[in-house]
Amino acid sequence: MSDLHKTMRRYVDRGVLPGAVALVARRDDVEVVAVGSLDVDGSAPMTRDSLFRIASITKPIVAAALLALPDLDTWLAVMSRIPLLHQPGAVWLYNTASDLQGALIARASGRTLPDFLAERLLEPLGMRDTGFEVPPEKRDRFTSAYRPDGAGPLVRTDTPDGAFASAPRFASGAGGLVSTADDWLAFARLLLNGGEANGRRLLSPASVSRMTTNHLTAAQRDAGALFLEGQGWGYGGQVDVTPADPWNVPGRYGWVGGSGTTAHLVPPTGTVTILLTQVAMADPTPPPLMRDFWRCTAGG
Repeated sequence: MSDLHKTMRRYVDRGVLPGAVALVARRDDVEVVAVGSLDVDGSAPMTRDSLFRIASITKPIVAAALLALPDLDTWLAVMSRIPLLHQPGAVWLYNTASDLQGALIARASGRTLPDFLAERLLEPLGMRDTGFEVPPEKRDRFTSAYRPDGAGPLVRTDTPDGAFASAPRFASGAGGLVSTADDWLAFARLLLNGGEANGRRLLSPASVSRMTTNHLTAAQRDAGALFLEGQGWGYGGQVDVTPADPWNVPGRYGWVGGSGTTAHLVPPTGTVTILLTQVAMADPTPPPLMRDFWRCTAGG
């Protein structure tokens, strides 16, 4: 039993969460651990292809889709005439921009965000289980969602036949996707490969570089410390700039999701780490489970 398996198993055995899927890929060497169950009732075992509400690790995917837009500069010029809260680049505001990106994609492409995302990224990458709704034939793999309740049992907040059983009225670019560990791995490998996948160029190398480069000043990082803990921000995700902890490798890119998910890629080493759970974070600070996962998967 690997250290990663032992770490995940320990949290399930303690009742912190019903189950989890953890993945670490070091180039072509991939380890996947699936522990526990899809729900607290133990109705079905967790599997590698279990589906999760990935919340804010939707953001990097939507940022990439925005950069795949033709004539993006034209639309940004139009948007520049809209009154802003702050001068561009002056302040970092979390979350709202990702929903605006989704709206911009829909307006500029003349397609819905789900359709554009599927055509430009999800289908070319083989991300067959990623979308804004879960069809009936996949719901037997879909986890229930929970939130912690202090010292009491977990509180169920959604079921496989609940909020994702039909298309949303508003497809949230900030956190509306359902996905699997292998699907997010396919996306991460697109970025590690400079925007090319399966012999097809989906993003330019310059777009990938902009996504995975920090754009915040030191003062902005300090102001966003509640979310960033001193690290930077690229397009749609955090960019590590200082080795504050063993897992903070400069250039590491990714994010966490409030539903209990986290995914990162480390361009210098070609490493990808993904953790999917169905228990929501209690606050913006990553819980001990995430930190133990990062610690376990740090290094070689």
